[in-house]
Amino acid sequence: MTGHTADHAPLPDVPSPVGHTTPPAAAPSTLPPATPPPPASSRRVLLIGGTSDAREIARRLEDIGVRVTLTVLTGYGAELAAADATEVLDGERDAAGLAAAAASAGAHMIVDASHPFATVVSKNARKAAELAGAGYVRFERASHLDAASEDRVILAESHEEAAAAA
Repeated sequence: MTGHTADHAPLPDVPSPVGHTTPPAAAPSTLPPATPPPPASSRRVLLIGGTSDAREIARRLEDIGVRVTLTVLTGYGAELAAADATEVLDGERDAAGLAAAAASAGAHMIVDASHPFATVVSKNARKAAELAGAGYVRFERASHLDAASEDRVILAESHEEAAAAA
């Protein structure tokens, strides 16, 4: 058998050990057999909104056949998102309310695309996933500071230091 890695030359062919005709026995597995995910058309997610990214996520999931129930805080948010998801729910929900919404939607996953500073919402979404027996994924946009050019951003420890640097 030959093989190689990006930093090394190919490995030489190595003959099988003499007299060895069967591979070694694998350790018994304690994991249950893997079950394939359901087809996209039967997949459902509860998407916690609060950002424009949430609407884009909803559209992309819907485009591949995943049914999305999108939660938003306000009626205005619901109006904006109406065309992006199978169902849009508006209003504030605690963990139990989000779990109930996930169960009602038949969601197997809760996707948290709430605002980065909405820490209570994210905490409730994690708890809701636990209560509903659903998976949890948090979406976070990359920081603009990470991508910012050093010549345009000055980091300061205080207001005074920032004012002096300006």
